[in-house]
Amino acid sequence: MSYATDLLHLIQGPPGTGKTLMLAHLARLLVQDGQRVFVTALTHRAIHNALNKIAKVDSTIPVCKIGEERHTGDLDVPNYINFSNSRFGDNSGGYVIGATPFARQTQRLSGVEFDVVLFDEASQITLPLAIMGMLAGSKYVFIGDEKQLQPVTAFSTSEVARTSIFNYLSGRGNETMLAVTYRLNDVLTDWPSRTFYQNELKSSEHSAARRLNLSPEVTRWDAVLDPASPAVFLDLCQKNTTVRSRVEADVVLELILCLLMRDVSPQDIGVVVSYRAQSRLIRSLIRRNLMDSEISNRLVVDTVERMQGQEREVIIVSFATSSAKFASQMAEFLFQPQRLNVAVTRPRTKLILVGSSNMLNADQYDESQKEIMDVLRDLIHSCHHITVPNGVLD
Repeated sequence: MSYATDLLHLIQGPPGTGKTLMLAHLARLLVQDGQRVFVTALTHRAIHNALNKIAKVDSTIPVCKIGEERHTGDLDVPNYINFSNSRFGDNSGGYVIGATPFARQTQRLSGVEFDVVLFDEASQITLPLAIMGMLAGSKYVFIGDEKQLQPVTAFSTSEVARTSIFNYLSGRGNETMLAVTYRLNDVLTDWPSRTFYQNELKSSEHSAARRLNLSPEVTRWDAVLDPASPAVFLDLCQKNTTVRSRVEADVVLELILCLLMRDVSPQDIGVVVSYRAQSRLIRSLIRRNLMDSEISNRLVVDTVERMQGQEREVIIVSFATSSAKFASQMAEFLFQPQRLNVAVTRPRTKLILVGSSNMLNADQYDESQKEIMDVLRDLIHSCHHITVPNGVLD
């Protein structure tokens, strides 16, 4: 439908549904027809992911990135400072150019015209940015998911500046949802499917039955790691923590060490946090306790924003906040449903939420926060609950 549209089409890609692979095959079809394709997104990382996937799908496709070389660390295709340096202008056939929307307003891509513009992560692109990109072509495909992270802008509080192009166009027709996730197993798919996707999101036949594979060693956290419970809420019952929790950080470290002991590769383990302070604390504990720097460097500990688009076999989420008063002040950020959706849909087989039930103290929340808190409570209720006060096992 995207290939055949005369003007625009929206593709909603819930977590793990292969939207980047779909983008790559769409680009291949368009290039085969001799069309000039502009791939753009809010971040360089998203653009690189798309261009790398296109090159992987078909290595014969002429593809490059236009932009500064300092942003090319994870890029597998050629990068040019300006379009004029690329020699693509001499190509009478189709090709793919990747760049941010801003590049169209500079000498890098000024005056360069395309047939089709593919917007990746379109749910994070504001209307003004989208218009910048749309000026490059006459046919548009927007790929994103309004149920994941929304635009973040420091420049304006207006509704226009905070609305994504994907959210603005959603519900007006000309749209398709990818309904099969190849990442999440059946248990991990259930909560996001019924909470955000009207029960339409299903696990693929292969991923549905997948469970965490552990070696037979015995560890003190085996009840939490049990593959039979793909989603666990580990309640440490701590109180009064805000943006960092040493109790949670210690437990997260122990869980990582136990996973490594049971032959889970470090690159298959990810830790998602809401605050950089908690990320720094967990990273410091990992470096201090793991003498092998190669292993510690392969462990990912990062914020929700930086984890969108990534996946791991096991994801540990550290809430850090246990003070209900502080949580109520931060609720629209900390417990925003889209952020929760991103955080809990990174794992393939195992999700461990580490936090404190004290953050749910209803007395600290007003009526305007009820919907947000109901989503959080429902998420926790959907998990297997294990209580270990202050992280001390009997």
